[in-house]
This record gives sequence, structure tokens and C-alpha cells, in this order.
Amino acid sequence: MPEDREIKYKVSLRGSRFILTKSQIEFDSPNYFTTCFLGDFTEAQTRVLELPRNPDLFPIITDYLCGYTVLPLSPEHTSTLSTLAISEARAIANLRADAEFYQLDGLIQACDEALELLSAKKVGRYVVLGSYYSDSGKEDLARRLVSCAPIEKFEIRVDKAKYDRDIVGTLTMRDKCKGYSDLRLAAAVERHATIRMSVISYHREEWRLLGWEAKPLRNGCLHLLTVVESLKD
Repeated sequence: MPEDREIKYKVSLRGSRFILTKSQIEFDSPNYFTTCFLGDFTEAQTRVLELPRNPDLFPIITDYLCGYTVLPLSPEHTSTLSTLAISEARAIANLRADAEFYQLDGLIQACDEALELLSAKKVGRYVVLGSYYSDSGKEDLARRLVSCAPIEKFEIRVDKAKYDRDIVGTLTMRDKCKGYSDLRLAAAVERHATIRMSVISYHREEWRLLGWEAKPLRNGCLHLLTVVESLKD
């Protein structure tokens, strides 16, 4: 390792001191640390940076600057949160505030993704995709899903209680499909769900198709409800 990589810098936060190496401050740069330590500021000479920011979450930042994946939070970090008596969502929000201050763009993005998933967990692990199709003659559902775009659509999350009470009993379940026709239709619905999930706010999640309900209307149109389950813990 080159000698200049061993240069160490001290960061003091309300009296708590942390050591960063040159390789750490250059990770996800340019950032606040490279500006202070590698620029024309006094800190470039003293190699000491003193700030009034809260030090509690800085160990997560030092891990991030080592190149580690820090979100979702590790058991080590979540145990620290228990000691601090703050929720995971609040900790990540505060971590994002620190990341923004230190100008760590990659960590900001990781925090945004983690907060999005935490928010999704609160409202349920099941996503219902609603689609309304206009009349397309005698075309069957599998072909209609491939050749036609819905004229109206929506998506909504529901929790397990809602799913068990009002939804699961109405579905054609993917896992019960067998034979050419059933599997052909299941493949078309799954492809439809993949397209929908790729363009809405849940696209970063792993998920699986549970089933669907297709309800033909008297005017020849069709209501389709597709239900997928998030596989995130």
C-alpha cells in the first residue's frame, strides 16, 4: 500500500474522536472531508477536524468509508440504537442528514432506499395491482395482457390481515396452475406484474406473484387485480 495512504486524520465530534485514513476520506469523493483535509483549509495542515455534530452514528459512516454495505443496519448497529433508544427509521433519517452534511452521495442514496423500504413495511407486504382494460373482442386474457395496455391502473399496499380477509379467497393462485392453458395465463400475468413493478415505487424489492382475479364486465371490458408479495424481511 502506498505510504501516503497511511496518512491519518482526526475527526472530533463533541469530544468524541475518530480516525480516518486517506483512502477513507477519498471514498465517495469529492466530499466534505476531502475539501477540508486535501484543500487549502487549516485542517489540511493540522489533520484535525472539529465539528459540533452528534457522534453516535459516525461509526456507521466510518464503516461506509471503508467500502462496507451499511444498510440495512447490522445487528451491531441496531444494538447501538437500542442503547440510544431511537427507532431504526429515525436513525436512518439522522444518518441521511449526516451523509448530506458530509456530502456522501452514495450514502444519501442508500439511506433513501432504506427509508423507502421501511415505509413500505409499515403499510404491508402485499401489493395489489389494479388494471382496467377496454373491450378487445373475443381475445383471451393472456393475449390481451400481451397486446393491450390498460386504460386505467392503480397500485396499493395491504397488510396480511386485509389480504387474508378480503383478497386471497378471490384469487386464481399461481401455485395451483397446471397444464398448458393455466401456465400460459400465469406466465402472461407474471410478465404483466413484472412490467408494472418495474415502473412504480416498489421496483427495488424482490417479490413473487401470488395470484390474480379477472372480472369481465358486461360492456366487454375487464377488471384485473394482480397480487404480489414482497420478499423483503
